[in-house]
Parts: sequence; C-alpha cells; structure tokens
Amino acid sequence: MERTVALVISNVLLSVAVAAGGQPSVPTSIAPETAVSICRIRQNPEQYVGRVVTVSGVYKTDSSHYSYVLDPSCSSQSTLDLGFKVPERDSSVAAFEAAEAEECKRTGQRGLCVLEASIVLRGEIAQTKGAHLQPDLVYLIINPHSVLTYRFRTER
Repeated sequence: MERTVALVISNVLLSVAVAAGGQPSVPTSIAPETAVSICRIRQNPEQYVGRVVTVSGVYKTDSSHYSYVLDPSCSSQSTLDLGFKVPERDSSVAAFEAAEAEECKRTGQRGLCVLEASIVLRGEIAQTKGAHLQPDLVYLIINPHSVLTYRFRTER
C-alpha cells in the first residue's frame, strides 16, 4: 500500500502522482536552474557545495542511524546524506518529520523504524568530514530548507 501526502508550500499546491510506481517530478513552481540530479551533484560536488538546489529521489531511513536520499539512476555515488539542523528550514520539514513519526506508528514499528519514500526537497548542499568509524571520510549532505512532496512506500 502507498500513502500519498500533499503539502501547501508558498500558496501553491504541490501534489504527488498517485499512479503506482510513479516517480515524483520537480514541481513546475521551482525555477529550473535550481533542479539538479543527485548524480550531477556527486559528479561535480565543488560546483554545488554552498548552493541551494532541488533534488528528487528515494528517501531512506531507520530513524536512528541513517537518513539519505538515493537516486537509483546514478551508476555510482548515488546518495546525499540528510542534515536536518539548519535555521532556514520552513514548516514543511517539521511536517515531514511529524508524518514520518506517524508512519512509524501506523506501521507498528517501535525503536528503529525503517521507512522509504519518494521525495522532492529543496536544500543547501554541504560537505562534512568524519564519522564514528571512518574519521577521514568526506560526506556530501543536503540540509533541507523545504520538503516539497513525499510519498511513503509501505509493503503490506
């Protein structure tokens, strides 16, 4: 079963296609020069670090250890980690987080909650270095300013 959610952003209704297996597309209200694929960002990160862009892909999380957006069309390096701690974020990010918590509750997942969603978000590309087990690894992250559309995927 798939659950579709639509958000009102800047007085423009943005919706996700209901067709099964449909991929989200960048809404027409977003300037085309800001829409970019994760593949392109990963190929030339220096061109995008510090810029605000709109990306679409598959959001994956376990609600504790990882949250990232995946572009399955990339041949390699197809992910951007998510960072939710930016002052520029609007209420749509908090609404997405609340919907995520509700989806975990609805599916009966306690503790770790594994979710997947088609998503379109707008945010700033940043770079960070280091992780618990890999202190020298460089990560590309997207700090969401807006979550434009999302559709949780659940198997039942």
